[in-house]
Amino acid sequence: AGDLPAFGEAVHEFNRRAGEPFASAQGGPYASREVAELIAEVRKLGVRGVGQSSWGPTVFAVVPDGDTALSLVLRFRSRVPVTVTRVSGGHRVGGGA
Repeated sequence: AGDLPAFGEAVHEFNRRAGEPFASAQGGPYASREVAELIAEVRKLGVRGVGQSSWGPTVFAVVPDGDTALSLVLRFRSRVPVTVTRVSGGHRVGGGA
């Protein structure tokens, strides 16, 4: 089994750092203040793997299951357009018999 919180934290950190070279042009590591606020709010809910896709303004979240994804959609759909683009059954990395 994997460590979703650690993976999510690594994805978030990489994503934030990837935006730092553009901070002077966009006011921070994300495309806008609204994107940064949404990412922070989702992280406060305990979701670690949250970031901005490419140049934004799309925000993504890596969550453990479809129910968690649906809860985020229901929570934020009145504020921003939200969609679950893919629900995966998970992937196993590494050996094991």
